[in-house]
Amino acid sequence: MYSLLSQILDVVFPRKVEVAKLEELAKSGRLDKLTPAFDTPKPWMKALFHYKDPKVRALVLEIKYSRNKILLDAVATLLYEEIISLAEDYGAFAPTDWAVVAVPTGNTHAKEKGFNQAEDLAMAIAKIGGNESLGILKNGLEKVRETEAQIKVRNRHARLNNLHDSFRASADVAGKNIIVIDDVITTGATMTEAKRALKEADAKKVIVFAIAH
Repeated sequence: MYSLLSQILDVVFPRKVEVAKLEELAKSGRLDKLTPAFDTPKPWMKALFHYKDPKVRALVLEIKYSRNKILLDAVATLLYEEIISLAEDYGAFAPTDWAVVAVPTGNTHAKEKGFNQAEDLAMAIAKIGGNESLGILKNGLEKVRETEAQIKVRNRHARLNNLHDSFRASADVAGKNIIVIDDVITTGATMTEAKRALKEADAKKVIVFAIAH
């Protein structure tokens, strides 16, 4: 339920048409009709949608900056279904063998926004499934070095260098299969660095899921 402030803001500043349409798709269970993602940089990286679709960009931005719960929950459900499907490719799925980890943000970004959209997604995913729900490791990954925003770095090699040794994984990931959650995969540099840190901390299998690529 919206807060009174949210209702007032919706009247004073009418919601964008594309966001309202996305919410209708989400409520009717048809969000999966958006343009699907094409091949990701690595087979262990998966995404739901194609980022060049304007509707998908609006979806990502609404979750990333407005913390839209309707869209967040709908995306989390779709991601959960994809996670279970891929996890089963590794053998009989046992939720206790897997844990969800969000890609962390730097302190500067966290202070500016007050939240991490990847963590919101990870927490929403972890609540789905009842007895088959996945555990979440809230501090499974930590950003230990501030970096230039990846969007400002031109090519994949430079992005890898920008992120090198910027993540550290906790000892809690040891022996676990890890599902890494983020909003967007671009060149895959962030996910590659996340996987490096997790494997160094003795994580077993590492697979990555995002809203878009």
